Amino acid sequence: QNGWQLLHTHASLPMTLSSSMPWQIGFINIESPGRGITVSAMGINGAQLSQWSKWRPGMWEDLAQTKADLIILAYGTNEAFSGNLDISSTEQTWRNYIRQIKNTLPNAGILILGAPESLKTAYGSCGNRPVLLSEIQQMQQRVARDEKIMFWSWQDAMGGACSMKNWMAQGLAAKDGVHFSAQGYETAADKLADSLIRFAQ
Repeated sequence: QNGWQLLHTHASLPMTLSSSMPWQIGFINIESPGRGITVSAMGINGAQLSQWSKWRPGMWEDLAQTKADLIILAYGTNEAFSGNLDISSTEQTWRNYIRQIKNTLPNAGILILGAPESLKTAYGSCGNRPVLLSEIQQMQQRVARDEKIMFWSWQDAMGGACSMKNWMAQGLAAKDGVHFSAQGYETAADKLADSLIRFAQ
């Protein structure tokens, strides 16, 4: 809308994008013409689900064009670190967006990734979790149950509450107690994939 273009190209990796181009780069989707799975990340690191309201008005048409079979919502950590977050309002925002996803892609599955274990500080045997983390995780489970969509507990996949320091010790998470190492993300992704495969059988 208003100058946004969808560019199809037969470029191969690696590729270079020049900053001298007379247009802005937004959503990038890389697909292979062969069989398999296409993963399209339409999010921004460090974001909250509520920030979808700042996306361009045509985002729902963009989503429809993906013809996605599965939409995964991986939010919650940044909300848990928000000191003045209104859980009730946040929950309603989640419900509204999930219903819009259902209207846009009625045949797609929707999966909420529960916010993983994270720490404000690493002091003590378990470290100190963000004050709102448990409430966010509970809200996500409640929304998934009520909206009849899937939920996957990233925290349980890590080993439950008090697991972040163990992941840090194994080099699977960063020293900040929030982010993961490349190996940590791969480990979580493998666990998620295994869960999805078991669910589909």
